[in-house]
Order: sequence, then C-alpha cells, then structure tokens
Amino acid sequence: MTAPQRTDAPEAWTTPEQRELMLEQMRAVASGFYMQAVRIGCHPFIEFAGLMNEYIKCCGEAHKQGIDFTRCNTHTGHHLPMRPFEVKYVNEKLECIFTGRSVMDCDRIEELERLLYLRGNAGNAEYEAQVKRALER
Repeated sequence: MTAPQRTDAPEAWTTPEQRELMLEQMRAVASGFYMQAVRIGCHPFIEFAGLMNEYIKCCGEAHKQGIDFTRCNTHTGHHLPMRPFEVKYVNEKLECIFTGRSVMDCDRIEELERLLYLRGNAGNAEYEAQVKRALER
C-alpha cells in the first residue's frame, strides 16, 4: 500500500478501505512487537505494546465514526476521540514506562468526551470549533 500524501485537502485524506488495511497492519505490528518485548523481558518496554494497542483501538473506534484517524495528531490539530477511561489507561502506561510521569490532562476529559462523542458531528464546522475552544482552555 502506498502511503497517502498528507495535506489539509479532503481529497488527500485516506479512504475507508485504506484505513481498514492500516488497522489490520497496525494490529500485526503491535502483536509482533509484544512478542519480541516479552522475549526481551523489560517490563516498561512491554508496556509500549499496551500503548500501541490502545491507540489502535481508539483509531478503530474513530474509523467506525467516519473519522480519518490518520489526520488526528498535533500537526493537524485534529484530536483522536478518547473516553476518560482510555485517557486514564494511557496515563497508567506512560507512568509505568516513564516512572510516574503522564502527559495527558485528565481535568477536562468529561467536557471533551461530551464534545468528541456527539454522534454525527464529524466534519461539522460548529462542532469542530466547540472542540477547538474546549481544548484551548
């Protein structure tokens, strides 16, 4: 599969079929990583498999909602939808790997969850503006 070019133009976004293939490939890579990490035997390194699998799960859920998860990153300003318990899980993994450090802010999770999980609003300009304002606080 050829990687699609990344631009802000909707026609350059990945197709649903490409994302399905990506998810399948991501799962295979994460599985292989996990097996090798267990073989190596460094527990914090194994935790990266948990991070990868959580990311893949969130990407899969976003994909089901019609969201192009490949565009969800700090460079584009699009956020990958995550529920509070998913953010907490990621923080637990980060704290294990990096000894007590987490990077995801849990204070605004419930407000963001309400905004990010309003069904049928992906691509709606008003919805996107609400999410952006909430994230800027």
